[in-house]
Amino acid sequence: MSSYFDKWDLEVAEIENDENFHSQLAAMEEPRLRQVNLVTGDREFPDDLREKIQNIVATWAFSGPLPPTHRATEYASSCRNSQLSIELHSAFHEVARRRIETRFGMLSDSPSQILALRDEYDEENG
Repeated sequence: MSSYFDKWDLEVAEIENDENFHSQLAAMEEPRLRQVNLVTGDREFPDDLREKIQNIVATWAFSGPLPPTHRATEYASSCRNSQLSIELHSAFHEVARRRIETRFGMLSDSPSQILALRDEYDEENG
């Protein structure tokens, strides 16, 4: 399995324990959520997992058009951790367990790896 979410968790653990924790967490989430949204928006991504993942994002994200939920803020403040990363990690393990074959290859537990495969396929098949 990939280390995509493990790296994210390590980066969160390195955030200074100060009043800027939530804003740093939000900044760290932005590029990852872009990747997750690109992956889940693909026409071959299973609808049930897309819905599950978007619900996770709505519940636990600090970056986005809406402010974080009270639940997300409380968890992050008390644990100095990203529940978003934990929940997405679990959801993408389910993606990998299903062994979903797409036009560009098998979906894995790493959004960045899925995007790389899809981009490579698109370049070759224009």
